[in-house]
Amino acid sequence: MNGETDKQNNETPYNSVFDESLIPGKKIENFDEIIISPLVKKTELLLGEFIIEEKELLKYFESYPFKLKQFSIEYSNGDKYNGFFSPTWSKEGFGILIYNNGSKYEGMFKNNLAEGRGRLILTKGDYYEGEFVKDLSHGYGKYVSPEGEIYLGYWKNNKQDGKGELIFSDGSRYEGEFKEGKKNGIGKLSWQDTSYYEGNFVDNYFEGFGLYVMRNGKIYRGEWKKGAMEGIGIFNWPDGKVYKGYFKNDKKNGIAIYIGKNGNKYEGNFKNGKQYGIGRIINNKGFTQLGLYLKGKRIKCLNENDFKEDIDKLNEELNEINKKIEENTFFKDNEEIVKKFQKQNSIGVNNENDKKQENKNKEEEEEDDF
Repeated sequence: MNGETDKQNNETPYNSVFDESLIPGKKIENFDEIIISPLVKKTELLLGEFIIEEKELLKYFESYPFKLKQFSIEYSNGDKYNGFFSPTWSKEGFGILIYNNGSKYEGMFKNNLAEGRGRLILTKGDYYEGEFVKDLSHGYGKYVSPEGEIYLGYWKNNKQDGKGELIFSDGSRYEGEFKEGKKNGIGKLSWQDTSYYEGNFVDNYFEGFGLYVMRNGKIYRGEWKKGAMEGIGIFNWPDGKVYKGYFKNDKKNGIAIYIGKNGNKYEGNFKNGKQYGIGRIINNKGFTQLGLYLKGKRIKCLNENDFKEDIDKLNEELNEINKKIEENTFFKDNEEIVKKFQKQNSIGVNNENDKKQENKNKEEEEEDDF
C-alpha cells in the first residue's frame, strides 16, 4: 500500500479533500517502534506476520466511493492507529490499531470499526483471528485462550455460535453446535482416555438423549438432565449385565429390568440405585419369585396370588418401558456400538486412582448381582 488509493469512478458526490485541521489526533512517526504488551509481542512473533491478500484489499478499496489516505496518529485516549482514513477521518480499509492497554488489532476497518478479516491479540496473549462485524467476532474465526484452549468455528456477536470445534488444554475435545457461547445442540465430547459423550447439549450440559461410552467399557444410552443420567435409558456393562429402565440424578431409580451377568433377571422398582419395594426374580431356568426389597436386598418372599394388582401394575409399567425403547430410534441407532464394546475386554487399570474407582464399582455391582 502506497498511502493513497482511488476508486475507479471519478463521478462521486463524496468530498475527497482531507482537511488535516480536523485530524482526530496528533500525527506520530516511527509507528513500528511503539511499545506493546510483552505477551502481545510474544504471541505476534509466534503467529508471524498477519497477511491479507491483495485481491481482498482491492475488493475493499474499490468499494469505497471516496479517496482513502494513510496516516499514523495517536488519539486523545492513548490509542494509536496506522492505516487508512476516509476524508471524514473514519478508519477505513486496512489498518493497525494499538489500544492504550497494549492490545493490538490489525485488519480491515469500516466506519471506524473492525469489519472484515482481522487479528486481535489481547494483553494476556490470547487472540482471535477471523471475521469481524462492527468490532465484534462475527463469522468464521479461531480463538486461542491464555490457557491454550482453541476454538475454531463460527461466531455471532462475540460469542461462539454455529458449528465449531473446541480443544481443551488437557487434550479433550468438543465438536458440534454452539449457541450464544455455550454447547447447544448435537455434539461430541471426547476425553483422552478414549471415553466420549455423543448426543444433545443444552447450555453446556448433557441434556436430552445421548450416548456415553466409558473407558472401562460401560455404556449408557438414554436421557440426560443437566449432565446427569435422568429419564429412560439402557446401561450396559462389559461383562453382559444390562439395566433397562429409569434413572434419576445418575442413579437407577424407578421401574426397570435388570439382567445380571449370570442371566438372572430382576423386574421391579429401584430407589437410589438399589432394588426397592415389590419386584420379582426370574432365574436363568425360568423360575420366578416375587419379593419385597429394601436397599438392594430381598427381605421377604411374597405369594403372587396375594399381589395380583401389584403384578398387573408392574407388567403394565414394564411393557411401557419396552415400548418406549422399541419405538425410539435413538436406541436402535446405537445398538452396534454396544455390541462392538461388548466384544472387547475392559480397559486395564492404569493408576492407583483407577484401582480405587474400579474396586468401588465392583463392590457396588456385586450388591446388585443375584
